Amino acid sequence: MFFSIGIESPKSDNDAYGIAVPALCVGHYGCFSAADSLADVTRCAQDAIRSILMCMVDDRFDIRGLVDAGTLVYQTHEDYAHCDTWLMVEVDLSGYLAG
Repeated sequence: MFFSIGIESPKSDNDAYGIAVPALCVGHYGCFSAADSLADVTRCAQDAIRSILMCMVDDRFDIRGLVDAGTLVYQTHEDYAHCDTWLMVEVDLSGYLAG
């Protein structure tokens, strides 16, 4: 599945890149991360996505119903106004759907 990720650029050299995954901010879940460099954003986002998916599966949340509305939709949402860059990352859900 492809997930939209919002990236908040650091304001200073001491700040990290903030990462939000809106499609996984459902119910009582939230999916956020940070990366020290732009080169690490995709890997850190995928790690965060995999972690929240494991929690969802453990909680018996039906991840087959997850929908990513797309970057154009999330860019207009005030909850993600801090994100100045948007990307799509892919995470294979098949391992989470087994059983």
